[in-house]
Amino acid sequence: MRAMRSSNPAMTAKIFEKAGTTPAGSSTMTINGTINSTGLMLLLVRRQKLAEILRFVKKQQTN
Repeated sequence: MRAMRSSNPAMTAKIFEKAGTTPAGSSTMTINGTINSTGLMLLLVRRQKLAEILRFVKKQQTN
């Protein structure tokens, strides 16, 4: 039973049938992989923000 009809050609039933499968040769991301990737990205963002704050403080001290 279709919930909605769409004129978008990308929203066909075939697309939704393939939604739960992974392509050959690829694998799904594990929970540990997700946590590690998220932690790395947060670390990089935090490091950049710290560098930005330190530059701001240094600039304020020189003025």
